[in-house]
Amino acid sequence: HRNLPGQRGARRCCAGACIVIRALAALTVALTLTATPACAVPTPPPATAPVVTLNTYGAFGNKGATAPVVADVLALVKAHRPVVIALQELCARQKIAIDKVLKPLGYVSTFTTLTRLAQCNDKSGGNRYGLALYTKGAYTARARYALPWGANAPGKSNRGPRALLCVNTKAIGPKPVRVCTTHLATVDPDRARQLAAVAKISAKWTNPLILADFNLGTPTVRKSFPGRIMADARVTTDGGSYLDGVVGSVTATAKPISSSDHHAVIATVPKATS
Repeated sequence: HRNLPGQRGARRCCAGACIVIRALAALTVALTLTATPACAVPTPPPATAPVVTLNTYGAFGNKGATAPVVADVLALVKAHRPVVIALQELCARQKIAIDKVLKPLGYVSTFTTLTRLAQCNDKSGGNRYGLALYTKGAYTARARYALPWGANAPGKSNRGPRALLCVNTKAIGPKPVRVCTTHLATVDPDRARQLAAVAKISAKWTNPLILADFNLGTPTVRKSFPGRIMADARVTTDGGSYLDGVVGSVTATAKPISSSDHHAVIATVPKATS
């Protein structure tokens, strides 16, 4: 058939229009894809577990009294549900009283005597004074490491026996984690020697946790544990020093405690997942 006049031109116009429409559609899709950012998948925060460390002021402040120390420790447990608790400056009679309230909650404890102090007011029990660790569930591989002391002058230099108390626990995850506590002297040279000893002892372990009254600021403590994380709780007691902390912590918060001259440090630590 022959084309009617103008028919061929109309077909050309239609074809041209189709090409233009297709081009515009392609351009629209391209612009849309360019303008819409790719959905970034957020990195989930690392799984953590709560731990607590507290200098209880058990002898010099509480004179061995059990009620105020037990009440404050129990309040911390109820509020934060820690899987590990470290207590310093604790009289043995206070530890026994704490056991009575924490054992029914699933905590297992260990204690080491550093010295004997009349301020514990526990003559029948030997006035034992030292450190305690509590773990949620059983622990293994308990060890006590004596730390150097005696270089400080006698008197007000906090001169006396010191130790690092450690256990292995699965409370933080399926893989055992070495957790320790200590309480360093208030001044050098004993304090510096004790910190160096703790760093040397713990260097052989994989990612140990050290919950302690370091009697030193967190920035100073960090220098002794290169490659380890340690959050700053900013405990502002004793003239503004940051005394207490957890080597291996992701976060740390200081909480005033009515029975102590120190704050409790509530920290989070990475869960041992492998």
